[in-house]
Formats: sequence, structure tokens, C-alpha cells
Amino acid sequence: MKGLLLKDWYIALRYCRIQLAIIAVMAVATQLVDTGLVFLMYPMLFAGYLATRILSTDEASGWERFQQTMPLSRMTVVSEKYILSLIAIGAAALLMGIIWALRLVFTGGGDWHQLCRVLAQLVCFGCLFPA
Repeated sequence: MKGLLLKDWYIALRYCRIQLAIIAVMAVATQLVDTGLVFLMYPMLFAGYLATRILSTDEASGWERFQQTMPLSRMTVVSEKYILSLIAIGAAALLMGIIWALRLVFTGGGDWHQLCRVLAQLVCFGCLFPA
């Protein structure tokens, strides 16, 4: 399982750089521009699609054939993709939470309960795509 996660991490760094950069830029942009809560969904959307992008890269490179020769069950491979999705969604939510918390601190306080509520809603929204 660790080997599969490491492989997907390398694939994400190699082939999904733009998608990772979009997650970071959108997370920062949502806090700099007051456009409403709809704009907050974009980083979670891209984080949710990250595993799908990696899966399509695996299929295009022929990884499916090599995977069958390894001592990996189909359940292990599928569960690893779900774990990868949860890691990406959690990292995006953590990044957005840190940025939003910094904004609340520097603007003179704010509603911390709303921060927790919105982050929970965003994580649920991000989990819709891998499901």
C-alpha cells in the first residue's frame, strides 16, 4: 500500500503539477477576494479529481498490465485510490483552513464556528467526486 501511495505521489508531482498549483492558487484566491462560498468549492473540486487524473495516467501508460503481475489484489489498488483521494481532500482542506484562519486573525477576529462549519461542508463536497 505504501508503495502504491508513493507511486501515485510521484505521478502527481510529475503529471499533475498544474492541478496541484491550481489547488494552491485557488485556495489563496478564495481568501483574498470576497466572492462568496461558491468559489471555495474549486480547490476541493480539483483535489477530488486528483485521483481520477492519476488513474487515467495509469491507464494511458499501461500500468494495468504491470499491476496484474504484482502481488496486489484488486481491492488493495482500489482502496489505495480512495485513500489518495482522502489525503488530497484533507490536504486541500487543511490548506484552506490555515489560510482562512490567518485571514480571521489578521482582520481582527471572526466567526471561528463558521470556519469549522464551512470546512466540514467542503470536505463533504470534495468526497462526492471520488464516491
